[in-house]
Amino acid sequence: MYALEGSIAIAGALVQWFRDSLGMINTAPEIETLARTVEDNGGCYIVPAFSGLFAPHWRPEARGAIVGLMSYVTKGHLARAVLEATGWQTREVVDAMNADSGLRLEMLKVDGGMTSDNLPMQFVADVLDVPVVRPMVAETVSLGAAYAAGLAVGYWPDLEGLRANWHRAAEWQPQVDRVRCPPSTRTGSAPSSAPSTGSSHPPDDCYSPGSTTLPSSSSPNDGLCAISHACPSRSRKPPAYPP
Repeated sequence: MYALEGSIAIAGALVQWFRDSLGMINTAPEIETLARTVEDNGGCYIVPAFSGLFAPHWRPEARGAIVGLMSYVTKGHLARAVLEATGWQTREVVDAMNADSGLRLEMLKVDGGMTSDNLPMQFVADVLDVPVVRPMVAETVSLGAAYAAGLAVGYWPDLEGLRANWHRAAEWQPQVDRVRCPPSTRTGSAPSSAPSTGSSHPPDDCYSPGSTTLPSSSSPNDGLCAISHACPSRSRKPPAYPP
């Protein structure tokens, strides 16, 4: 196996939609400022399936949705939901890759326009529970094309010289213990391959691995994902639920 690829149809384009179609912001960088006017997403989540769902679902007929809307939700909450949508989609792809490869992701290197926003990069680090690293040159695709051309004409002698050009510009470490699960993971039932406990609780990674009890439907922690290095949710294998 040489590489795995997971395609996500809508990531940065969701920010463009938020700006151009909804008119919530005037420029793309404003979305982080708007998102920081609130502490969380207020229970609001966006599924940006504008052209179906790509990896790992492959459902071209799927359409987008905004869920969790209440009168409490403001445009700040929507802005945060837009940024978090990329994090949740990344989590799904990484989980699938971990399961397919039998390996666990230890660090995520990122590039592109969205990496200039600290809030979504920190969120990705939190939901993946791994460091997220941005290089000095954020446009890796363009840089790769230039490197390929340079190698072809002998401007650079070998790949080792190119590796020496890579430098770290920023790094985000996982900082929070708990992040709110999207509604699809708060179903009130255990995964089909896990034993039923009879209590309403979030499946998979949405319980505290250090706890001996699962949160009930009335628990203030219901719908919260525990993210820790001991959490077994690094692959698609169902966790061993406490009795």
